Amino acid sequence: MGKSAAVEAVARARGREVVLVIGSTLDPTDLGGIPVPRAGEGVELALPAFGQEILEAHDRTGRKPLVFLDELPEAPPGVRAALLNFLLNGTVARRRMPAIRGAAGNPPEVSIMGAPLNPAVANRLVHFEVEPDLEVIAEGFALGFEGLYGSALAPLPPEGAVEARIAEVKALVGAFLRAAPHHLLRLPEDPVLQGKAWPSPRSWETLARVLGASQALGYGREVQALLALGTVGGAGLEFLGYLEKLDLPSPEEILADPERLPLRDDQAYASLMAVTRYALEAPEERWRAAWKVLRFAAERRSQGDLAAMAAKLLIRAHGELKARGVVLPLGPEEMGPRIIDLGLMLQVRKR
Repeated sequence: MGKSAAVEAVARARGREVVLVIGSTLDPTDLGGIPVPRAGEGVELALPAFGQEILEAHDRTGRKPLVFLDELPEAPPGVRAALLNFLLNGTVARRRMPAIRGAAGNPPEVSIMGAPLNPAVANRLVHFEVEPDLEVIAEGFALGFEGLYGSALAPLPPEGAVEARIAEVKALVGAFLRAAPHHLLRLPEDPVLQGKAWPSPRSWETLARVLGASQALGYGREVQALLALGTVGGAGLEFLGYLEKLDLPSPEEILADPERLPLRDDQAYASLMAVTRYALEAPEERWRAAWKVLRFAAERRSQGDLAAMAAKLLIRAHGELKARGVVLPLGPEEMGPRIIDLGLMLQVRKR
């Protein structure tokens, strides 16, 4: 099973359509748009065929399709530059497309064109080096690839739980970089390695987002290691090792006893986000206890700014849960005077 077929199976399992773009078959005007005269108004750039496909797929499903740029390194230089611009900015013929974007190609050492990615471009991407897995391919032929990949996908959690986990990981990234500042920015000297994953403030931000989302989805160490390597290189594995050694109380322990909340602000922030994420996994059971922890942080620990950031996620999730028929209390008793003083009660009233 090829790269594009695997990506298509995963996308369909998530209810998204796929628009396949093969870079080696395109001309630069296919991406930049073809100038078309407009009566008395100069010219406009007409969308190329794949741009129309994106809009039609979005209109059919109401969801962003996945646009997969295959054979990206084999595209002619002019086309490659235009494809990279779309990959990074999502624009075609000067219009932003409603699309999720991904790309694939052969590594520089076996590519016909042989050119590594520009470092600035490479640092904005998550890189995966994939080799065929005989067992997966054999099982896919026997059972069907779409079902095989679909069964491996975790169910989607509430958006608030994902954002809380991302914020939690961001706080932990900050703590790690304080302990290992040499990992903040390390551009490799080898041009080939510059075209892969390496640590920078931008790629650490990316790591926090993809790692936090993967944890919220329940994926284990193997997936997290792939994501860490794919965003910041080997420093990502050091970060995962750091997390394993970090002795933070669990969300369950903090819910049972708010005094277990760490005193250090960076650790307290990560723990508050963990509590928020944990509460949203079973909101009907943990909602009130989560607000007690936030009130404790705001009123007893003078960590109101940290509690406010977690409270915003709970307030947003309250509206999402209500729309799904889960009605939970949200008022002065839950929020307490300190969090209300921070202006968050206004957000509740707007909802």
